[in-house]
Amino acid sequence: MQDKRSAEIKVGLVSLVALILLVLGIILGKGLSISNANQVKFRFPNSGGIQTGSPVTINGVSRGTVSSIENDNGSVLIKADLKNVEDIFSDATAKISMMELTGGRKIEMNPGISKIKFDKNNEIIGITNPDFSDLLGMLGSLSDGLTNTLDKLDSVASSVNIMFADGEINKKIRSSLSNTESLTNDLHQLLSNNKNNINSAINDLKTISNELKSSVQANEPKISKIVDNIDAKINELSKIFNKAENGLANIENLSKDLNSILSDIKTGNGTLNKLIYDKKFSNQLDTTLRNLNILMKNIDKKGLNANVRLGVRD
Repeated sequence: MQDKRSAEIKVGLVSLVALILLVLGIILGKGLSISNANQVKFRFPNSGGIQTGSPVTINGVSRGTVSSIENDNGSVLIKADLKNVEDIFSDATAKISMMELTGGRKIEMNPGISKIKFDKNNEIIGITNPDFSDLLGMLGSLSDGLTNTLDKLDSVASSVNIMFADGEINKKIRSSLSNTESLTNDLHQLLSNNKNNINSAINDLKTISNELKSSVQANEPKISKIVDNIDAKINELSKIFNKAENGLANIENLSKDLNSILSDIKTGNGTLNKLIYDKKFSNQLDTTLRNLNILMKNIDKKGLNANVRLGVRD
C-alpha cells in the first residue's frame, strides 16, 4: 500500500516538474523574458495574423515578443516587449511577415540609420506583407483575368488561322514578300554598281565643303570690309533721307507761307492787290508809266531846262 502511494507521489512530482519545464520551454521558445523589458508600440493597417506572443526580430535576430493587439482609430495598435532598444533609431520601420511557408507570423524591424535615439513614447509605423492565403487569393484573381486573356488570344489565333486559310490572302502576302525581296535585291545591286560613284560624290562634297570653308576664311576680312562699307552707305542714306525729310518740311512750310501771302494779296487792300485785281488802278498806273516814258525820251532828246530859284527877293 505504501509502495503504491509512493509511486503515485513520484508520478505526481514528475508530472509537476514536466509541466514546469513545458511552461518554461514555451516561454523561452517564444522569446519571453521574465526580466524587465522595454515596451514599444507599432501601428499597422491590420493585424496581418499576428498573435500575442508572436516574435519580434531586428534584422532577423529575435529581440522580444508581442504583448497586446487592439484596434485603434481605424488601424491596429500592437505593443511588444523588447529586451533592448538602444540600437533602435527614430527612422525605424517594421513589417509583418511570415515565419515559414505554412504559418506563423512575426514582426520584422529595421532599426534605422538616423542616429537619433528612438523615443519609446512614439509609434513605429509598419506595413503588412501578404501571407500565403493572401497570395493564393491574388493568384485566384489573376487566374480569372488570365482565363479571359487566354480566351481572347484563342479568338485572335482562330481569326488569324481563318485569314491565312484564304488562298487569295496567302497569294497577296507571298507576292508582297516577293516584291519586297526583289526591291531589296535591286537596291543592293544599285548600291553595289554605284558604290564608286557614291564614294566619289561624297569625296567631292567633302572637297567642296573644305574649299568653301577655306574661301570663307580667306575672304573673311574682305567680307567684313564690305559689310562695314554697306553699313556706312546705309548710314549716309539715312542722313540723306533725314535731310530730304527736313527739305520736304521746309517746302511744306514755304508753301504754307506762299498760300498765306497769296491769300493776303487776294483779300487785302495793298498795292499788289490793286495792281492785280483793281482794273482802274492798273490803267492809271499804266498811263503814268507811259507818260513817264515819254518824258524820259524828251529829256534824252532836248535836255532838261531847269529854272530854280534859291531864295526870294523883296
